[in-house]
Amino acid sequence: MAGASLDTAARLAGRTSGDSTVAYALAFAHAVEAAMEVEVPPRAIYLRALMAELERLANHFGDIGAICNDASFALMHAQCGILREKTLRAAQSCFGHRLMMDAVVPGGVARDLGPSCVTEVAALLEEIRHLFPQLVELYDNTASLQDRTATTGVLRGELARQFGAGGYVGRASGRAFDARKMPGYAPYDRLDFEVPVFEAGDVNARVWVRIREVEQSLALIDQISRGLPAGAIRVAIDRLMRCAKASAWRKRFAVTCWCGCASKAAASRAVICAIHPGFNGRCWKPRSRATSSPTSRCATSRSTARIPGTISKVTTCAGFYSTA
Repeated sequence: MAGASLDTAARLAGRTSGDSTVAYALAFAHAVEAAMEVEVPPRAIYLRALMAELERLANHFGDIGAICNDASFALMHAQCGILREKTLRAAQSCFGHRLMMDAVVPGGVARDLGPSCVTEVAALLEEIRHLFPQLVELYDNTASLQDRTATTGVLRGELARQFGAGGYVGRASGRAFDARKMPGYAPYDRLDFEVPVFEAGDVNARVWVRIREVEQSLALIDQISRGLPAGAIRVAIDRLMRCAKASAWRKRFAVTCWCGCASKAAASRAVICAIHPGFNGRCWKPRSRATSSPTSRCATSRSTARIPGTISKVTTCAGFYSTA
């Protein structure tokens, strides 16, 4: 991303993984907004959460169906595929793209909800609540599926903690970590939800984490829809504002781009992005005599261009780990 404009960099971040584009774009936007001290409008914060939970639903439906299909149970695959497709169509209707690509941008979101979107999302939730419990019962009562998922592909809890496994993988192995809770970010600090955790660490446990997260996402979308505030959806990030703050940033600024299992204070395989308006800053910690320090083992990629409004350096710090 070195030398790219913020708009270009945001688009690149959102294309790291197509079906997780909201998650990657959101992580990048958080980093930029923290670096530039930008306050995102409340409505945009809630719209981002709505996108994230729709994306979670679509991905979990796809994964649950694919796992069952791997065990030669095509019926579950087909039914979960229908729910995923309906979720993607709702996303298309509300945000202009099935995967909601380029909908999350630094400073807010690119598109507001249309007048009928809340009703469409409510209809989607009602249909999921009607059909999904039947699929869960089918999964749980099909012995041939259980034979192939239970005790298969076990990740022991100590290994999950040692390597900082995040997401449903870590939570299926007893690691109760969710970035929405810790370090936490808005609006999840104002929403009521639980983090499902299982201990078995096998394929079956990972399926059940997804099942329980589908249920939590449905409740979260209800809360987001009810609490959606009015107002602006984006704050402008212009070059004049960045240049005005250049003298403060020159002291040395780094912001943690965290996603999934990383935290701002003690990041698990975090990426430290030093974002400056046209000049090269320094690493999070000087490399001189402290080369043995875990926070100073940094590989730096510098851009020779000094163009205002561009990312002039990206520093990847391999020394930030957390096994908690």
